[in-house]
Amino acid sequence: MKERLVTWDIAKGLCIILVVIGHYYPENAPEWYSAIHNFIYSFHMPVFLFISGFIYMATQKDVPYGTFVMKKVKRLIIPYISTSVIIIALKLVSQSFLYVENPVTCMSFTEILYRPAAGYFLWFIWVLWLAFLIVPFFGTVKRRLLLFAFSAAIYIVPFDLGSLGEYFCLREFKEMFVFFTTGMLSYDFKEEISRLAPLRILFIAAFLVSEFLYLFHPGIIDAGVLKFATSVLGIYTVYAVSKAAENRRTCGILVRMGAMSYMIYLFHTTFEGFAKGIIDKTGWLSLSCSDIGFTVNAAIVVAAGIIAPLLLQRYVFQRFRTTRFLFGLK
Repeated sequence: MKERLVTWDIAKGLCIILVVIGHYYPENAPEWYSAIHNFIYSFHMPVFLFISGFIYMATQKDVPYGTFVMKKVKRLIIPYISTSVIIIALKLVSQSFLYVENPVTCMSFTEILYRPAAGYFLWFIWVLWLAFLIVPFFGTVKRRLLLFAFSAAIYIVPFDLGSLGEYFCLREFKEMFVFFTTGMLSYDFKEEISRLAPLRILFIAAFLVSEFLYLFHPGIIDAGVLKFATSVLGIYTVYAVSKAAENRRTCGILVRMGAMSYMIYLFHTTFEGFAKGIIDKTGWLSLSCSDIGFTVNAAIVVAAGIIAPLLLQRYVFQRFRTTRFLFGLK
């Protein structure tokens, strides 16, 4: 079990890097970077939902429902609110003299209670929260199979939630809950799935083919089927790469990044925004007319989005009892 969780910690480390890269997507991005962006977005968030479902099953304890929910409030909701308040406050201050993507108003402080007003990327927390409110009621394999069938149905059936989908990220929940339940079932049937290991090269090859079709020839296969297949094959590919990385020198770094991925997720866009604002003010954006200049700018912004949250957690938030509580740290 320990080895399996280490593998998924590495996977979280890999995926959080992809998240940070994917959230840097300026209008002047060259075609090769746009291709990377589209590639990342085809599978990276389904991987995170899958990992969350798998780890939930691997670490669940027999505790009362209220105790479980309160634990998730401390781990998810309080950090979400704390981070949202900080992001909104920083945006209100800085948007008067720096370019700020997705500007906010004072009303955003109340809107965070029902939608990710501080930043759309926070939808992931709402989806996790709704999932954790539901899954404790499905304590057997048969019930989890039924839950998977339900999640697959709402994923497949084309119904529009309209304006209701904006509340509590219900639209994103409809599209992503199936990957959480897939992670749960993968834990239930982990022994059977492990027997597929000799075929991993075929699955990775299938992922590459699926990606090629998804990115360049999406009309050949039904869009929903192709999207789901690409996501599932991407999940397996990330797992296979993470498993192969366990004995590499970079393993320790990726495991630590995976363990701190939540803090990176919460604050990476803030520090990316600061880096972009500084680049804009200093005129470095003039370099981006060339591929080399764009690559340099992208490297600076992505590095800020990864390194700064890690330093913030280690040297600030982890040191004080109040900040540990506000950001769900032990």
